[in-house]
Amino acid sequence: MPILINQNTTNSLTFTLKEKTTLSSPIYLFQFRNVTEKVSYYCIMADTSLYKDRYNEFVFTEGTNLPLIGELILGAGGQYEYFVYEQLSTTNLDPTLSTGLVESGLMDLERTGTTYAEHTINETYTTHQVT
Repeated sequence: MPILINQNTTNSLTFTLKEKTTLSSPIYLFQFRNVTEKVSYYCIMADTSLYKDRYNEFVFTEGTNLPLIGELILGAGGQYEYFVYEQLSTTNLDPTLSTGLVESGLMDLERTGTTYAEHTINETYTTHQVT
């Protein structure tokens, strides 16, 4: 099941990264790649979990562009692949310079503020009688 991120808001993301992490104090680099457009976006998010041996929790803000503190403006709503890399750098946004991939999966970006126009259809019925 894909993780869900809402557009133009702050989101809480929870993962279990400890089992594949090899560094003792990792910095996590996130890559989000739009499935349709194949465009990638990168950011670093601080692990805010109180119990890092059990789970990893991150705060991600979609709608502002500060990638070194977990804030990005992603492209269109829809499905993305996500990749989480471990590294020691707090400024590197290039996954080829990271220590390695820790997790990958799918993410859905839900668009907010979408409005739909409702249309009323006027129907006229005609009765025909056969004589």
